[in-house]
Amino acid sequence: MTKATLKQYSVSLTSWFAEALPFREAGLEHVAKKLLLRFSGYGLRPLEVFQREGDRLFDYDLTFSLFNRSGSFRLTAEGLQVTFQNARDEKDAGIIADCLVGFLESLAGRRIRESRLEAFVHASLGPAEERDKFLRNLGPAERELPVGGSVLYFPAGETFGEVRFLVDRSSVFPEGVFLTWAAAFTQTLSQEALNSAAANLKGASGAIGLEFGSTSNP
Repeated sequence: MTKATLKQYSVSLTSWFAEALPFREAGLEHVAKKLLLRFSGYGLRPLEVFQREGDRLFDYDLTFSLFNRSGSFRLTAEGLQVTFQNARDEKDAGIIADCLVGFLESLAGRRIRESRLEAFVHASLGPAEERDKFLRNLGPAERELPVGGSVLYFPAGETFGEVRFLVDRSSVFPEGVFLTWAAAFTQTLSQEALNSAAANLKGASGAIGLEFGSTSNP
């Protein structure tokens, strides 16, 4: 196994509602009050929640951000998007999980048809030579191909559909690799589902020979 040190990661959730709601039925004022109550402990204030009405039919959204814009939230007529960037460690993972679940709890009553969860990870493997050697070993040695990355697909499990797992060179850390984990699911997002996603990503990393150690903050 090749030892890897987590440097930073991002998480993205996109969900599509079973039914799009026109602006008059969306109840954005009520949703905004619930969001303020749920996220006030993370510093959300009334003037930081924005409503865009567009043509007042289906062209509207409700947005806000947290943690100096590292976390962004958007609600539209058709679904929602949440993105967290520049996370570093397990403490950040706990905050992200709480925010994802909390955002969906604030939208209780809206039935979700499908969701897609993605994680983007930068990890260091030591010297750049070690990184390049690791990536080359992902390809068939007998064919001597100039392999610089790989895309794998893992079969669906109980929680998620087929998992797409990509490994490439990191554009941020010269000695690092960039991992992308993505999967669709139809269940309600929960802490248990997020724990399953983290375990799945760890298992996919292990399948290509990566073992994560302690986090290192630059």
